[in-house]
Amino acid sequence: MKNFLRLVKRVWRRVGDMRFVSILQVAILRFIASFSLLTALYYYFRRVYHLEQRGDLLGRIDRLDDTCIEGGTPFYQLVRNVHSLERGLCVKEGRRPVFAEGYILSTVMDLGQVIKYQDAEQAIARESMIALSLIHI
Repeated sequence: MKNFLRLVKRVWRRVGDMRFVSILQVAILRFIASFSLLTALYYYFRRVYHLEQRGDLLGRIDRLDDTCIEGGTPFYQLVRNVHSLERGLCVKEGRRPVFAEGYILSTVMDLGQVIKYQDAEQAIARESMIALSLIHI
C-alpha cells in the first residue's frame, strides 16, 4: 500500500508540474501574441510558415513582373480577379447586391490583353512554322 501511495504522489507531482508548465506556456504565448514584432520573431525562430512566406514573395514578384515589363500580360492579376469573381458568385448567404465593381473593368481589360498576346504568339508560331517548312522544301 505504501508503494501505491508513493506512486500516486509521484504521478500527482508530475501532473502538477505539467499544469504549471502549460500555464506558463500559455502566459508566454499570450505575451508574445500581444506584440506583432514579438510574434514575427517567434515564427521566424521557429521556422514556421517559411514556405508560405517564400511562395507569397514569389507570387508578388510574378505579378510585378507581369505589370512592369512593357508588353507583358497581366496573367496573374487576371487569374486572381477571376478567382475572386468565382468566390463572390459561390457565396450563398450574405451575398452583396453589387460586388466586384472595383475590379470587373480591369478584369475584362486584362482578359483582352491576354487574348491579344496569345493571338500574337500563335501568329508568330504559325509564321515560324511556315518559314521552317519553306526552308525544308
